[in-house]
Amino acid sequence: MSTEPSAPHPDSAWSPLLTGEDADRAREALAQVAGELSEWTSRPQGGTTGIRAPSLAGGDAGVGLFYAYLALATEDETEADRWADEAVRLLDRAAEALSTTVTPPELYSGFSGVAWTLEHLDGRLFENEGDGQEAIDEVLLDYLDSEAASGEFDIIQGLTGFGVYALERGSRPSARRCLEKVIRRLGATATCDADGVRWFSAPERMPEHQRVQNPDGHFNAGTAHGLPGVLPVLAGAAAAGVAESEARELLEGGVAWMLSRRLPFDQPGEDHGCHLPYSWKPDGEPGGPARHAWCYGDPGAGAALLCAARRVGRADWADEAVRMLLDAAARPVDRSGIQDGGLCHGAAGLGLIFHRAYAVRGNDRLAEAARFWYRWTLDLRDRILSGDGETGIAGFPAWASETGNPGSELDWRKDAGFLTGSAGIGLALLSALTGHEPAWDRVLGLSIASS
Repeated sequence: MSTEPSAPHPDSAWSPLLTGEDADRAREALAQVAGELSEWTSRPQGGTTGIRAPSLAGGDAGVGLFYAYLALATEDETEADRWADEAVRLLDRAAEALSTTVTPPELYSGFSGVAWTLEHLDGRLFENEGDGQEAIDEVLLDYLDSEAASGEFDIIQGLTGFGVYALERGSRPSARRCLEKVIRRLGATATCDADGVRWFSAPERMPEHQRVQNPDGHFNAGTAHGLPGVLPVLAGAAAAGVAESEARELLEGGVAWMLSRRLPFDQPGEDHGCHLPYSWKPDGEPGGPARHAWCYGDPGAGAALLCAARRVGRADWADEAVRMLLDAAARPVDRSGIQDGGLCHGAAGLGLIFHRAYAVRGNDRLAEAARFWYRWTLDLRDRILSGDGETGIAGFPAWASETGNPGSELDWRKDAGFLTGSAGIGLALLSALTGHEPAWDRVLGLSIASS
């Protein structure tokens, strides 16, 4: 791929939120993230094979995305070129891996996520001649015609993730056909009745810890694996005129279900301010209240609803979304469930969510919530670096299960990746420091590419 400068990409009304000492701390953290990720990604991986994951979630594509945005935000030309070269090195390696290894189609762990990253950066970091992702579209079109495509509906590993990829591709005919197939598949797999629309997770497709709570299956209420994450893709399709009537019907029903099945958040008690459970039981009853994160809980769901509301012009939905986010901002930190700094279920992810909502609505309470969680992320780094435990990469360890063994004990672990590791934290901190819009948050359902 060519790294010749492309035309400037217009930013939205995005403004930095960290200043003074906080900004100095964030810049120091970013410099360490950039340096240590370069060293980390240069190490041999995968034992004697040297094979490294190309994925967006935890592999080369996600780390390359960090370096790309770092290059775009760096004013010093020599430094910017250095980070652009790092980005291209990792993205080239990810693209090469797709041609030499069997890779699943999923957005976060598979080839559509690598393709999304290349599409997103084309015209920002580099200029490709022709359409480099058309072949991926054709593979996805075939996959969406197969029975395997009906297995999962979510953004991480299912139909919604393919919709995110197709929306990034804009008005290209093959991308619109992909998006149409995604909407049709979502419609075919949805549970629809007078109460609304939702998607059922059968017990055989659920992690063991979720089956213990819901042995008969459930309707997942989290953004990563459930209904809220579907809403921005439905809104994007409706606004783009792709399977418009079906997308709008599913969107209306999905929002109706989510808003009508919230917890009684006005009641005092331990979980005051929590609107959503982790899941709804098969009969529609809510389970226990969720944590405070992008993947589960009010911040991610509120942000997804706000994104969808803006795309289809629903001020009433936007007001409900902001209400959820303001209540989430007021939730005491000791009841948040936050342990680490990652985007998925950590403090940097919360900072980004509240920052994006502030950019949309301009509410100072949202800005202060964003600053709080950005600072919490930096404070975590200070505590980690001053202690004797696992320092992670650049002082940002992930509180997680062992890679490839989700049932293992939670512990502090090294994680370079986008979704739960240092690359994602770096992207969030970069967004807190600069006026460059973090359009990469489209992959989280926090914003949508214009059609």
